[in-house]
Amino acid sequence: MDKISLRSAIGKAALLVGIIICMTVFQDRFGSENMLVGITLITALLMFLKTDIGVKTSQAPLLIVGLFVAIVCAALLANLNPLVLLAFNLAFVFAIMYLTTARIEDRSYLPFMLCYLFIQGIPVSENAFSARLASVVICGIIIAGVYWAVHAKKPSPDASVGSIIRAIDVHSPRFSFALRMAVGVSVAMLAGELLQTDKAMWIGLTVFSLTQPERKAVMERFGKRMLGTAIGAIVFVVVFIYLVPAEYQPIAILLFGYIYMFAKDYEMQIMFITVNALATAALLFDPKTAIVGRIALIVIGFAIAFAVNGIPWSKLTSALSQASSHQGQR
Repeated sequence: MDKISLRSAIGKAALLVGIIICMTVFQDRFGSENMLVGITLITALLMFLKTDIGVKTSQAPLLIVGLFVAIVCAALLANLNPLVLLAFNLAFVFAIMYLTTARIEDRSYLPFMLCYLFIQGIPVSENAFSARLASVVICGIIIAGVYWAVHAKKPSPDASVGSIIRAIDVHSPRFSFALRMAVGVSVAMLAGELLQTDKAMWIGLTVFSLTQPERKAVMERFGKRMLGTAIGAIVFVVVFIYLVPAEYQPIAILLFGYIYMFAKDYEMQIMFITVNALATAALLFDPKTAIVGRIALIVIGFAIAFAVNGIPWSKLTSALSQASSHQGQR
C-alpha cells in the first residue's frame, strides 16, 4: 500500500468524490449504459495532466477527439459477421495503440482502449445510440480542451500523425506491442461474442491488463492477477454475503473503492477491483453465479493472453518482412 498521509487521504477522498460525481452526471444525462464513459474521462484527465500523447500539440486535441468519435462509431459495426468484425477490431485496435504509444511507458493508450472495451462490452440499441455518441464526443472534447490548456505552453513533440503513419517500423517494440494488444483484445472480443455473455467485457479487460510492453512483465502479472482474483472473491463472500447487510453494501463498495486508491501492488489492486466487480454483478445475478462467471471469464482471458503473448511476434514480423522483401526483388 502507498504511504498514507493526511494530505493524500484528503486528496484521494476528493478524487473519489469527483469520480462519483462524474459517473452520476454521465448516468443522469446519458443513461446508466454510458456511466463508464465518465471513468474514461477521469482516467484521461489524470493522465494527460502529467504527460502528453506524443504528437504535435497542435494536432493532439484533434487526434483525441477523432479517436473518441471513431471509437463510438465503431460500435455501429457490432452486428457484422464475427470474422469480419475480428478483422476490423484487429486493424482498429492496432491503429489506436500505434498512434498513442510514442512513449510506451507513458501508457497514453489507456483511456482510449478502456473506452473502446467499455463501449463494445455494453452495447446499446439504435434509439440509445445518440445518447452514447453525445457522451463520448463530449468526453473527447473536454479531454482535448484540458489537454490544450495544459500543454499549449510546453515544448511540443516533433512527431505528427502523418509522420507516425509513414514511419511505421515493423521491427520496433512499438509495433510488436501494438500487434500483441490488437490480436489479444480482438480474439477476446470474438470469444465474448461467441459466448453471448453479458459480462464478456471481463475477458477483454483481462487480456488488456495482462498485455504489457515487456513480455517478462506479462508473465509476472499472470500469477498476481489470479491470486488477486481469488482473494477478492473470498473477501467478497465474507464481507458482502456474511457481514454487511444489503442496505449498507453501497457504503462498503465506496469504502473499498477509496482504499483501492492506496493499493500499490498489482495483486492488491486486482483484489479490490474483483470485490467491486462482484458486488456490482451481484445486483444482477446471485453471488454464486457472479463469482463463478467472473472467474470463468478471467480464466478465458488468461488463456488468450498467455497464447498471444507467448508468440514471438518480433521474429515473426521480421521473417514476414524479409520474405516480402525477397519477393519484391524477384
